[in-house]
Amino acid sequence: IACAGIGGRTAALALARSGRHVLLREKAPDLVEVGAGIQLTPNACRVLFELGLERDLIARSVRPAATIVRRGRDGAVLARIPLGEAVVAAYGAPWLVIHRADLQDLLLRAVRGERRIDLATDASLTGIEIEPDGARVSIGLGSPLQVAGFVGADGLWSAARRLLGDAKEPAHSGRMAFRAVIPRA
Repeated sequence: IACAGIGGRTAALALARSGRHVLLREKAPDLVEVGAGIQLTPNACRVLFELGLERDLIARSVRPAATIVRRGRDGAVLARIPLGEAVVAAYGAPWLVIHRADLQDLLLRAVRGERRIDLATDASLTGIEIEPDGARVSIGLGSPLQVAGFVGADGLWSAARRLLGDAKEPAHSGRMAFRAVIPRA
């Protein structure tokens, strides 16, 4: 798995817990937890719970009762979307809010506690060759590794995508979203 971010760590845990040996490689020299708040939908929570992270996830997150959309000009409520127990009743899992660094940390602890995961940092992906029975992956200057499968979890500026032949730069959609908490006054 190329990249030990949230997606890479989660994929590594899922594969390891299904009995596979996983090589998880990260190009950064250190795994530094960064970011802001992140919302975890019931689908995401179900996956993380099945990976055995329910207790730690609940302990580090907040379970909002609702999302309230207000008009910026006067604060009038435009919509109130129930979350809390309504989401659990409808989807079988909660809607949680957690700081990204806390989610990264609990995933990293789980990865480091899983004997089937071999995690290495400072390991840049330099080559991928897809073969009929897997892939040949090159990391840094080392000899290529023969692997049964390959997951490119390296995000927007993906080296994996580029090495597999898609050299297009990511295109901005023209849409942006901002969120903030500001004093009403």
